[in-house]
Amino acid sequence: MRLVGLSLVLAIALASPLARADDASAAPADDELSTAAPRVHVVLVDGSEFTGELVEKVPQDHVTLKLDDGSLKRIDWEEIRFKHTPPPPPKAAVPHEGQIKLTADSNDAELQRKAGQTRVMTYMATPQGPIGQMRDEDIWETLCHAPCSVDADSSQVYRVGGDGIVGSSTFHLSVGSHTVSANTGSTLKRGFGWAFTVTGGLALFAGVVVLLVTPRTLSDCTGGVCTDKDQSAAIYGLTLPIIGVGAVVLGLGLWMVLSSKTHVTVDGGAADDARLRLGPFQLSERGLVF
Repeated sequence: MRLVGLSLVLAIALASPLARADDASAAPADDELSTAAPRVHVVLVDGSEFTGELVEKVPQDHVTLKLDDGSLKRIDWEEIRFKHTPPPPPKAAVPHEGQIKLTADSNDAELQRKAGQTRVMTYMATPQGPIGQMRDEDIWETLCHAPCSVDADSSQVYRVGGDGIVGSSTFHLSVGSHTVSANTGSTLKRGFGWAFTVTGGLALFAGVVVLLVTPRTLSDCTGGVCTDKDQSAAIYGLTLPIIGVGAVVLGLGLWMVLSSKTHVTVDGGAADDARLRLGPFQLSERGLVF
């Protein structure tokens, strides 16, 4: 009995160190914990994201991750979007200069602001074929549709235009509030006006040329006897109607072009005048201007 008790005491004494040894081998060492690679989540500037073990980090140069599929991903430093990016400097406050109130005879009228210029290619028909030429064309930004009000800016260039509306002359506004009134002109009317102008001008030109180059007399030789036949009446009867119709159509076309302009008045002032330059002269709705 005494022998059994001694054996039990020895068994318990030996079991305790073995248990502690097993626990010590199961737990990782402190140096093993310190060398474990952390998992990081990186968001790039383009919006893509990567998650993996941090393999290498060189500040201001690159970061290398070991992804879940075992591959290595090197990411340049400038591609990383950092959470604590300094905010951009605030824009300087623009002082309030007043309001622009637009009224027009069409709800399609727009108050537009010049936003810049662009280069466009235009082509002109010649006997040798079309010839292209670069020219500057203004870019217009729509601010509002009539009737409306927007903040004024004295440094900008404005006009009144819109879908199917001929753009007005440009204008500047001084500091303060202003009322802009517009009588709009139709682009369709202007298109027909130019068509009538070209057609009438060609008819007028053709009639004058025929009138000037056609001989007034025509020799008629019958049986060896020649007589001169006056054909002035026939020439006038043919060319004068052509010249008259051409002049009327030309005048109608010019009137349509000039009357289709969009007129703008600012603060009740005088409306801008529509003028068409013809060499050294200018044709307006009120007549010929020298």
